[in-house]
Amino acid sequence: MPAWEVAGEYVYTTPGDQDIDYLMLVLSVPGYRPPQSMQGYNQWSNDVVEQWKGSNSKQSYSYLIQRNSTTSFTWTFQRSEEANTERKYSADAAKIFSIHITNVIGGVASQCRHCALSSPQAGSACVPCPLGHYMVNGTGVCKSCPPNTFIRADQPVGEAACVECGPNTQRNQAHTACLSDCALDVQTTRGVPLHYNFSPLSNATNFHSSPSFTSKGLRYFHRFNVGLCGKEGRVPATCVENVTESGREIKGYICQSTVVPSDIRSQSMVSTQPFIIGDTLIGVTTDTSLNSISSPTWLFPSVSNPPDVIFYYKSSETTQACKHGRSATIRLRCSPSVTDKDHITMPSNCSEGTCDGCTFHFLWQSQHACPVCTKNNYREIVSACIQGIQKTTYMWQQPLQCYGGESLPAQKVNACVSLDFWLKFGVSMGTVGAVLLISISCYFWKKTRKLQYKYSKLMVSSGGKDFELPSADSCAIMEGEDAEDDIMDLTKKSFLTKMRSYSREVSNPIIHKD
Repeated sequence: MPAWEVAGEYVYTTPGDQDIDYLMLVLSVPGYRPPQSMQGYNQWSNDVVEQWKGSNSKQSYSYLIQRNSTTSFTWTFQRSEEANTERKYSADAAKIFSIHITNVIGGVASQCRHCALSSPQAGSACVPCPLGHYMVNGTGVCKSCPPNTFIRADQPVGEAACVECGPNTQRNQAHTACLSDCALDVQTTRGVPLHYNFSPLSNATNFHSSPSFTSKGLRYFHRFNVGLCGKEGRVPATCVENVTESGREIKGYICQSTVVPSDIRSQSMVSTQPFIIGDTLIGVTTDTSLNSISSPTWLFPSVSNPPDVIFYYKSSETTQACKHGRSATIRLRCSPSVTDKDHITMPSNCSEGTCDGCTFHFLWQSQHACPVCTKNNYREIVSACIQGIQKTTYMWQQPLQCYGGESLPAQKVNACVSLDFWLKFGVSMGTVGAVLLISISCYFWKKTRKLQYKYSKLMVSSGGKDFELPSADSCAIMEGEDAEDDIMDLTKKSFLTKMRSYSREVSNPIIHKD
C-alpha cells in the first residue's frame, strides 16, 4: 500500500496499517544553480528542518538552501507514537498542495528572464552582471548599486536588489555581505568622541549555558560559538555534529549546538543539533533597536558609562515558530577589571539566551570592550616647589573607563623658584628700599640743616653793619604764615661767641614794615 496518493490538486496520506506507521514522501534534488559559483561537497546527515504536531490548518512554509549539494527532502507523517491494537486515528491525514523548488540542476524553468550581458559569439551562455551591479527590470541592462551596498543573491534584478549596509559596517569585495572591521567611533551625548577597537575579541569564542537534565537524569547543555567581527578572511564561528561518522558543521557569526557528556570514541562531549542563530551582520551601534531587532536595557541592567555597543545579527533560516528567521544581539560592556576574553553571560530571566526561541541576547563584558584611552582620560597633578624642584605627575581619571590606546605619561621634573624665595626676596627688597629712603631723607635733612646754618651765620656776621640788608624773597614770611623759631646748630661755637651773638641780636632787632 502506498503511503501517499494523488487526489486532484493535492497529495494526501493513506490510512496505513497502524497508527504508529511512518508515512514518508521523498523528493531528491541533484543540485542547484546558485547566482555565484560554489564548490559542492558530499555528506550524509539527517536534519529535522521543521515539525508540526496536533491539528494544523492550511499554511505555506519556505526553506532556503545555503549550499550546493545533492539534497533529499522527506515529508513524514505519523498519527500516533503510542502502539494500540485498535485504530483510533485512521481518519487523520496530511495534505500537500504544492512543492516549489527553484534553481534545480537539470530541472525545467519556471519562468524566463533577460540575460544581463550578451556575447557576440553565437550560442554563448548567459552571464550575470558584474560585481556591484544589478539588472534593470525587463531590459537586461546592468546598473551600478549605490556605495556601501551589497547585492541580494536570491534576487539580483531591480534596484531593490541593492541592500544598504547597516551602521558602522562596510560591504565586502564580492558585494555579497556587510562586514565590520572591529573598529567603531561613537560620540556621546556630551560631544566627547570615543574610539573602540574590538580586534582582541574578534577570534571565534565559545561558551555554554547552565546544565539541564532530561527526565532520566542525563545532563546536557547548549554551547554557543561566536565570531564577533572581522574583515575578509575572518574565522567564522563553527558548530559541529559528531554523532555520526560523517558528521557535519555549520558556520556563521553565531551558532548553537547541544552538547552531551559521552565516552563514545573517547570523546568527552558529543555535539548534536547545530543551527545558525546569525549569519548576517545587520549593524553595530549604541542604539537599543535596529531593523525591528531590539536589545532591551532591562535584560542587562546597568548604569555603565561609556554606553554599551551592540552588534545585531540575523539568520535567513526560517522555522515554523520563527517565520522571519532567528536574530541575535551581543551587548559589549566596558569592564576594565575583566581580563578574560570569553566572559559572556545570558539574561537572568532567560537562561537559554532567548525568551521566545527566535531572538537571542548575550552580554560580553571585557576590558577590550572599553574605548581606547586618550588625553581626556588622565589629569596632571603639579606638586609644590620644594628646594627648587617641581614634579608633574599624571593620574587616570577615576573610575577608569578606557583600555589601551595612549599610555600614561611619565613624571616630569622641572626647576622652579619656591614661594619662600620670593618672600625673602620681597623682604630684602623692602628692607633695602626702606634703608635707601631713610638715607635719602637723612641726606636732604642734613643738607637743609647746613643751609640753615649758613643762613644763620650770614645773619650773625652782618649784625654790625650800618646799612640794611636787602630783603630776601625766599626768606620772607608771608601774611597768614606762622613764624617758626629757627633752631641753629651752634655746636661748633664757643659759649662766649654764643652769648655775644645773642646780645647783638637783642641790641639790633630787625623791624619788619607792614
